[in-house]
Amino acid sequence: MKFAFIAYGAAVIFVVYRLPAKPRQPIGSAFELAICLLALASLAFGFSGPRIMKKLAERSAGKIPRSSPEKQWMSRGVLSMAAFMACMLYGVVLHFTGAHVSDVILMAAGLIALILWKPERPPGAEEGGIERF
Repeated sequence: MKFAFIAYGAAVIFVVYRLPAKPRQPIGSAFELAICLLALASLAFGFSGPRIMKKLAERSAGKIPRSSPEKQWMSRGVLSMAAFMACMLYGVVLHFTGAHVSDVILMAAGLIALILWKPERPPGAEEGGIERF
């Protein structure tokens, strides 16, 4: 699944740079900064979100019904990769609104984060369960 997210990210970057950005008016630096901060927050959530979600699930163990550990592990992984894709999509928004260099940086950061990200060990991996994401 990680390979599919990486291929999708590379395809987005390829298509975005094939389409010219023709903004009607340049965006303000405050808007560009706000989008960059949102993108960086989504990158941070992509790396730290699974741990936070795991702690929240353990804390509420007796209060609400839980799904299986495998489903929770898969949900955390998909949400993490989606956060990296969100960073790339913020770069797409900046590209089409006429931002300067930050669009390239955000799309590259999202793709590099996807490549470098390593999911936590799946539950049951020691007993011969799922080995790879």
